[in-house]
Amino acid sequence: MSLSAISRKTASLSLSNDRQNQIHIDPTPAKIQPLPLSSSHLPIPTFTLTRTLAGVQTDLLIQSYEDRVFVMITQLGRMGFLTQATLSPLLPLLNPPSQPPPTTFTTTTTTTTSSTSSSTTTPSSTSSSITQILPLLPPPHPSTLLLPLLGTPRIPSDQTRDELYVGQVATLVWWLGENPHLPSNSGGGRGERLGGGRRPVIVSLALARARGRDPVGSSTGKGAAEEEPEQEPEASERERERFAGIMGMIAEWSGE
Repeated sequence: MSLSAISRKTASLSLSNDRQNQIHIDPTPAKIQPLPLSSSHLPIPTFTLTRTLAGVQTDLLIQSYEDRVFVMITQLGRMGFLTQATLSPLLPLLNPPSQPPPTTFTTTTTTTTSSTSSSTTTPSSTSSSITQILPLLPPPHPSTLLLPLLGTPRIPSDQTRDELYVGQVATLVWWLGENPHLPSNSGGGRGERLGGGRRPVIVSLALARARGRDPVGSSTGKGAAEEEPEQEPEASERERERFAGIMGMIAEWSGE
C-alpha cells in the first residue's frame, strides 16, 4: 500500500472517530414541546361545576372515558370513597315520576368547548326552587349493582346515605347519556328507555358532615358501630336540599 493511500485511510478513520465523539460528547436530550393547554388537546371530555349548597362549596367533576364515566363530588376539596355502579344495558331505565315545571330553577353561566365544559353558578334563592328537581329524577333501577372500590363509611347511616347518592348519580348519568335532557312525560311513547352502550359509573363522594361531626374519612376514636342520634328536622331538610342541589348540578352535564 502506498504512502498516500495510508494517509487517506488514516484521515478517514480520524474523521469517523471525530463524528462518534461528537455524538457521545453532546448528552443534551431533544426537547419535547408540551402541548398547549387548550381544550382541543385534552384527551378526556371533562365537565366541571362549582356551586354553594347550604353554605358549603360543592365541586363536581365528570370525565367521560370510553369504558366508564367518572364522577367526583366533593365538599372537602379532596377525593372521597370510590364506588362503582353498573346496570345491564338490557334493562330499561325507569321514567321520572313527574314532568318538568314550566320554568327552570337555576340560572347558570356555562362555557363549553369541544372536549371540556365548565360552569360556575350561584345558589338558588330559595330551598323550594332547589328541590323542584326531585320529582324529575329517574329512579334507580332495583338491579343496579354497587361495588365499593376504595374505602367505605364507618357509620351505617353514612353508608346508607352514600349508597343513595351513588345510585341516583349513576342513574342520572345513564339517563343523560342516553337522553341529553331531563325528559318530559308529554308526547306519550314508552315509559322506559333502553340503553345501548351503558357504561359503569365510578363515583367519588366526599360530603361535609353536619355541625359537630367529623369530616368523612377522619378518625374520631369511637367505635365504628356506634349509633348516631336521629337527625333533627332542620338537618334532614338541609340534607334534602343538598341532595337536590347535587343532582341539579349533574343534570347540567351534556351527557357526552
